[in-house]
Amino acid sequence: MVQPSGPQYEVMLVGETEIPTSKNPITATADVPPILSNKQFVAWGGVALGRTVQQKLILRNTSTTSSQYLRLLIKGQDQDCFQLQSTFGHEERLIKNREVTIRPKEDASIHLMFSPTRVSCMLAKLEIKQSGIKSSQPGIKFTIPLSGYGGTSNIILEDVKKLADSYTVTVNGFSSGITSKVSFLIRNTGSRAAYVKAVCFADIYNNVKNDSNMLSVSPEKFVLKERSQEMITLFCKPRKREIALQNSSSLICTVCFFCGDEIARQQFRRALLHKPESANRIIAENAILKNTRFDEEFSGEQTVSEVYDLPQRPNDIQLFLGNMQKIVLSVTGNDSNVNIIEEYKSSRQTNSAVENTECNVENTSLDVLL
Repeated sequence: MVQPSGPQYEVMLVGETEIPTSKNPITATADVPPILSNKQFVAWGGVALGRTVQQKLILRNTSTTSSQYLRLLIKGQDQDCFQLQSTFGHEERLIKNREVTIRPKEDASIHLMFSPTRVSCMLAKLEIKQSGIKSSQPGIKFTIPLSGYGGTSNIILEDVKKLADSYTVTVNGFSSGITSKVSFLIRNTGSRAAYVKAVCFADIYNNVKNDSNMLSVSPEKFVLKERSQEMITLFCKPRKREIALQNSSSLICTVCFFCGDEIARQQFRRALLHKPESANRIIAENAILKNTRFDEEFSGEQTVSEVYDLPQRPNDIQLFLGNMQKIVLSVTGNDSNVNIIEEYKSSRQTNSAVENTECNVENTSLDVLL
């Protein structure tokens, strides 16, 4: 017996270990056919409060022999704003979880609904639990991230004439060499800050922009907070030629106000930093937006205190373009342009007569010489 205060001994210990065999080998799940999805994530962008927007997710069973049994569940910090749509007979219900059976080589359409209840960025996930073919197999679970934000901007024009799908305004005192101006309001009636970018077109159908020396808008680009307004001034300084090319009541130019949620523009700027070539290519494909920049600083953007905490997604640029609105304002002249047009035409006729006289004199001289 060895006692605590007794002599010291060195004893060699020899042990043996046994590796237990798993009842559920890791390779067992390899026999479970994979479920394919057409989306790695689902992003909604902005949805107005009180509205619901649906997106469709497609799941495919790649097995040629076995059906797949899935349990779908929405989880996460903002799960109350995301739902699954299910049909029971002729009745459609919004639920948090459901079970789906997908037969071999078939697809299942999963309808996801986003119904924001507050002005905030919202995150959740769709958890998909796949049951194993055999009861001894554990099955597979994977998730698809869900994201969106509640609240949107809404831009309207005031103090101009409203048409069916556009606006129009008349410039009074539209005279050659004299700067005329007209002012009106842009109001944001939405619940989020909006960006606004004005672009003037001489010919909007052929994407021909106006000469900035002839026509300009101030401010040209700015951020408008929710429930606020901005006074816009349109300055016109035409030459006789520009006036004469128009009828007395015809279109002078078209101003397009490109606008949308400021949070979407901030996401676009972030995407541009990571993939500038891709962003510029997508913008260039939209002819009317060619050479129009949205990544520069806009007046008033520093006053916006909204939180942009949505995760970066590969489709942020598409969401930005999808959120963008185009408000068209047609600018026309008034009847006071008639005298200028007649004066211009008269001067053109006088110049033409002088040219013809000079031509005749030269011809007469040649006749004499001959």
